Amino acid sequence: MCFLHHRIRLIDRYDEKTDLLHPSLATFSTPPPAKTRLILEIFAFFRLIRLDKDEKGAIKSTTNMTILNFLLVVFGPMREQTLCILMAGVQVIGSGIAFGIRYGVGSWVYGGDRR
Repeated sequence: MCFLHHRIRLIDRYDEKTDLLHPSLATFSTPPPAKTRLILEIFAFFRLIRLDKDEKGAIKSTTNMTILNFLLVVFGPMREQTLCILMAGVQVIGSGIAFGIRYGVGSWVYGGDRR
């Protein structure tokens, strides 16, 4: 998305009153190109990101596409400590899945017993 860099402004969202983190936003100064709009709409359909649109339906802003922002979109605003614990859990689960694939399915791909 380097070609959009000059047209996007990033907004960090920390609420000091409630001590909660909210998903950060990327705002568009001009509507994104058609291909970008299509991808963003697909991601929003699967609830991976959140889109804000104006009254004409043009995309004004979107949540950033990072794992931390994904977790904030799915689980809602949360404290930084809770988000860090959740992120660590995602990493542990991801590593467990990767090891399961490597040692469970690896023998099918590479043949023989590779344990």
